[in-house]
Amino acid sequence: MAVTIIVVIIVLIVLSKKNKVISPIDEIKNLKLTNRRYKNAAGQISILDDSHPAIIMFKEILTKVENGDPNAAWAIGGFYESGNITLDRDNLFPKNREKALWWKIKAAEEGSSHAQFQLGQMYHFGLEDSLVKTNIKEAIKWYSRAVENGDFYALLALGELYFYKYDNEIEIEIPQDYKKAFEYLSRAIEHKSTKQFGISVTQYGLYNAALKLGEMYASGSGVKQDLILAYKWFKIGGFDPDTHHKYPLKGKLSESDTKKANELVEEWRKQHSNAL
Repeated sequence: MAVTIIVVIIVLIVLSKKNKVISPIDEIKNLKLTNRRYKNAAGQISILDDSHPAIIMFKEILTKVENGDPNAAWAIGGFYESGNITLDRDNLFPKNREKALWWKIKAAEEGSSHAQFQLGQMYHFGLEDSLVKTNIKEAIKWYSRAVENGDFYALLALGELYFYKYDNEIEIEIPQDYKKAFEYLSRAIEHKSTKQFGISVTQYGLYNAALKLGEMYASGSGVKQDLILAYKWFKIGGFDPDTHHKYPLKGKLSESDTKKANELVEEWRKQHSNAL
């Protein structure tokens, strides 16, 4: 009888350990990543030991995760998505798409503007190898969260979503809205990154935001028509206002209006000395 009771207790202990729910962080801590071999980019066999830069970096990321750094959580998601821990295709990290998405959403929910924008991109485009399928409502949700956190590229993404008229399922979720497009693109072109980093960081976004603002001012879409401001933004966007492919302004402004428009361009450039 006593032996039977002991056996039952042992079985219960084993089962309780087997069924114990491990937290996502503890699960990562329990991974056996060191003392493993892989073929590097040069075709040579390397060993992943404690002195390997990838392991040192991984431990730093893990510490940051434990301290609540959302960007570190995004990095963990990247490991799960790629299955690699080094810069090579080592396949040493357990590849798991569900866990990758969990960590990336965790990063976004905890306030990483980078994660929020990237999640927006994932849901926006839903590429073949993406962790999610296209879902424009989710894309707008995460873009909007990123905008609240001051993300420049999320402003551009929302502005372009509302600017264009789509011929597919996107249109059902987000109808063309020039007023919203104007709001987001205006905020993008005056974003702090424009003044702080200028063309080196935001060149593509600045050109496109400026040109779209020019088109809206030229056509009176989402804003009152103003050819002087249309001229200004076309020029800031790198186009000759007189020969713009869609709204050529040649002969539509007086000499004094053209002068005023050029003065506005120079004034903007002085205020954004690092930019266009």
